[in-house]
Amino acid sequence: MKVVLAYVPPMSAKVVIALNKTGREFERVNVSKSDEHYWRLFDKLWKAGEDFVNIEQDIVVSPTILDELENCPAEWCSVAYPYLNGQYPGLGCVRFRAALLQRRPNAVIEAGEWSNAAHKPKHWCAVDHSLTLALNRAGETKHVHYEGVTHLGDHWPTHGCVPRPA
Repeated sequence: MKVVLAYVPPMSAKVVIALNKTGREFERVNVSKSDEHYWRLFDKLWKAGEDFVNIEQDIVVSPTILDELENCPAEWCSVAYPYLNGQYPGLGCVRFRAALLQRRPNAVIEAGEWSNAAHKPKHWCAVDHSLTLALNRAGETKHVHYEGVTHLGDHWPTHGCVPRPA
């Protein structure tokens, strides 16, 4: 299972220290070059067709969560973390199995076509929502784990696309 740490500099040392404690090798991928680079990372991983875990730059994993995700029989698992006004099982810590990637080879392409007033197609902030929509429309279901990660930051999108409560 490939483990990828998608980040935009600067990255918290807590994130790297926690990943090191899992005993797993991981690849750091800087997605800051454009608003589309996060989508491009998923496109590349999807096309590779292998099991993978994506960890975002503001997610601190427990020492055992990667083992739990690898051992879970579901083809799409996400670990919920505080985001917006609740617990959100997004791409912050998510695992996809090769079988799902092969069965839904166009999911990331379809996700890249989605847009709204705040997000152009392939925008980093929309990858999470649009990929979930594409997979759900194809009949796929995400299995949610509720323990194993900590979300750093204030739990709101950094570019202000969602109004914060007063």
